[in-house]
Amino acid sequence: MPAAAWTQVIPDSIAGCYQMTIDGQLEYELPPQQFTLMSEMGADAFEADDYLIRPVNASPGGRYRWAYWRPMGQDSVLMIWTTGYTVTSVHVEARGDTLHGRIVQRDDAIIVGERDPEARVIVVRSQCS
Repeated sequence: MPAAAWTQVIPDSIAGCYQMTIDGQLEYELPPQQFTLMSEMGADAFEADDYLIRPVNASPGGRYRWAYWRPMGQDSVLMIWTTGYTVTSVHVEARGDTLHGRIVQRDDAIIVGERDPEARVIVVRSQCS
């Protein structure tokens, strides 16, 4: 997506299918690598008042029951997949036609002194097929 499309984060301009590539190892199950950012708002539990994320081709989302996204300023998006206990968050910023950022996983079993697993991530727009 051209960077100009990010001057105002408008859900309809961002909505579409994406492919995510993760550069690193993570501890918990990964969210779907191909997904759709929807312009439809959620109404259920964790998704309420945020925009929905759904796997491409209705492929299973693994153990993640809820998935949603929200604009974070003029050129970035926060995506969340959660079971209610484990959360995988992806925060990306637009760099030309590609989104770059970090993926972080958190679990409700907090171990003092341990860092949350994280890795670099690249997200690109893809065909919805």
